[in-house]
Amino acid sequence: MVRRVVTLVLLTVCCAATALARGGATRVVLVMPTDPQSGSVRPGYSVTARERGSCWTASISSSRSDAWRCMSGNEIHDPCYAAKANANVVYCPEPTNGKHLVAIALAKPLPVARGNRVAGTPQGPPSRIILSGGVTCTFMTGATGLVAGMRINYGCSDGRMLIGDVDRHAPRWRIFAVAANGRGEPTYVDIDTAMY
Repeated sequence: MVRRVVTLVLLTVCCAATALARGGATRVVLVMPTDPQSGSVRPGYSVTARERGSCWTASISSSRSDAWRCMSGNEIHDPCYAAKANANVVYCPEPTNGKHLVAIALAKPLPVARGNRVAGTPQGPPSRIILSGGVTCTFMTGATGLVAGMRINYGCSDGRMLIGDVDRHAPRWRIFAVAANGRGEPTYVDIDTAMY
């Protein structure tokens, strides 16, 4: 019995070491475009567009209580982050570069009663995923479609789509990817960074 336990422990350590050697554990990042005290844009982020608009409900792509679904003109931005519940500006990371922000000056107050109520660590899918090689994939909040019975959840900068839920069973998280044209079999790809 002791020999089986030792063997099982050694196999577990070996498998974990193999996963880490393949590229390390997935890095989990909390997106913080603004300083929570001052509300100013933090170093490393830059405002690339300034618009006027409003937020009408909680973010669909992020479960955070400071994340909103907003609109400027005819364009929906999700997620947009507010430093405080009474903020008069929200900052929305651009889909292709999360460090570039669209600043939306709010025409009306945030609908605090319609915000997300998740306390503690964000739940659900990441709002953005970075694959090896720097491929960025953004959560799709509108109607998408199904591949192999799984929802198309992310659109990627290289044209691929990520489907289904993130597999978090190992230190290196994975998700199924499929070509944009839907051809070929879905295959697991490693997630370098998951952003919430």
